Amino acid sequence: MTRTATQALFAAFAISLVAGSAHAGEIALERELQGASLHDGGIDMVVYYLDREDHLEVVATYATAEVPEAPARLRMGLMDGDEVSFALPGERHVQYSFAREGQTVRVEARATNREVAQAVTE
Repeated sequence: MTRTATQALFAAFAISLVAGSAHAGEIALERELQGASLHDGGIDMVVYYLDREDHLEVVATYATAEVPEAPARLRMGLMDGDEVSFALPGERHVQYSFAREGQTVRVEARATNREVAQAVTE
């Protein structure tokens, strides 16, 4: 089995372990390595963070309903008070917001109007 296939299987397994832990498209992570998941708009996402010396490193692994066998991962560093919002590549119908307050990272997923998302990116 290739490394990529192994990583894809691990990510799918991780997503299945925490399935159903999201509440209304929003999660709050209050400690390092606490994992939670979101399931919105055909996208399954598992999120956790690592406490680094000067920031929290947020790690999100996601898979889409169209290509569940090809999960992707994103990482971002958040300082206290940081907030960022974006849509995933090819998935403009869901907007994700990540915000840090102290040791808490909040992640929200909400549906967007495709026409609005397209106008913003053009």
